[in-house]
Amino acid sequence: MKKKIRKAFMMMSLTATLLLVAVVSGKAQSNALRLTIPFDFTVGDRRLPAGEYIVGRIQPNSDENFLWIKFNG
Repeated sequence: MKKKIRKAFMMMSLTATLLLVAVVSGKAQSNALRLTIPFDFTVGDRRLPAGEYIVGRIQPNSDENFLWIKFNG
């Protein structure tokens, strides 16, 4: 049970960090961020596999922080 809680916390932390980095880098530049995630993770209610992802802002020149995530293999 303790191991499951630790794993869930680690995945939530990674997801939050991923989104924060994408938003912050989006403010500095409008380019997408390319990341390699070495394990499966969850965003919202969707489970995503390990691999390379590209994350960017839907509207780069806007103050809104909506992101898109693309699995790149």
